[in-house]
Formats: sequence, structure tokens, C-alpha cells
Amino acid sequence: MTLTKEEILAEISWFNEQLAYLRNTFAAWLKEEGHEIDISEEKIRNTEGLSGQYDTFKYTFVVDKTMKFCIIPYGIWIIAARGRIDISGPSGSEKLIYHYKGGPSSTVEIKSVGRCEKLTRKQFDNIDEEGWYWYDDSTIRKMIKLSKETLVYLMGRLQ
Repeated sequence: MTLTKEEILAEISWFNEQLAYLRNTFAAWLKEEGHEIDISEEKIRNTEGLSGQYDTFKYTFVVDKTMKFCIIPYGIWIIAARGRIDISGPSGSEKLIYHYKGGPSSTVEIKSVGRCEKLTRKQFDNIDEEGWYWYDDSTIRKMIKLSKETLVYLMGRLQ
């Protein structure tokens, strides 16, 4: 894949905007649930093969002065997705992946005399819209659309 410098800078900008969006969305959801929230921001440097080094942000949430988790940028250039962040807490980390509508799929072309047939199979059948999904790889590998309920569940897993 070859991208121009402008295209790379646009993707980095998009990624940082998404991190800020998630920070604000998580804060709003947690406040709706009645939690007290303190958020700190740390500028960090990521390095990826396609873009080289770029500046991004890690956000640390302290919820009700006792629970702590972080939004950590993993990368923009993810195979079959547009980006990944990790949510990390004392008990481990969970993956959030930004998917295009339909999600990743694979296509096989079958050729025989006089005809050509393409078969496409989606990797996940529930990626109905573009956005952030939690990749639950604990038992069955599946994608779950990010929501307030998903965040509350993840906080319980990470504590």
C-alpha cells in the first residue's frame, strides 16, 4: 500500500479525533451511570511501518476514585479494519476495533471451463454499520458493537 504524506497525516488526524471522541463518549456514559470521573491525558508517540512515528494520546480514567482504566492507542494500520485501541485495567486489556460496514471478509474465485464464480464469506455476521466494536476473544471470537452497556461490562472485566 502506498499513501501520500497528506493521506497518512489525514489518517493520523482521524485516529486522534476518534480517541478524543471515545474519551468524551466514555465520560458521558459513565456520568449517565452516576459515576464521578477524573480523566488525564498523556501525549505518547506511536510507531507504525506505514506512517513511521506520530504523536497520539493515552487517556487514563479514574472512576469513583477507585476504578482505573486507560484508553491506549494501538494503531491505525490494522489488517481488515481502520484502527484499534486497547482498554487496559488492573486485570488485563480488551480490544476495540474500528470496522467498516460489513466488516472483514474473504473472497474466493472459482474458475471452470466457461464460467467464473466468486464466493464471499464475512468473518463476522453482525457488523451492520461502520464504527467501534469490542473484539471478544475470551471464548468465541465475536464482535460486539460498542455501547454504554458494553463499556460498563468491560470495566467489570478489567477491574
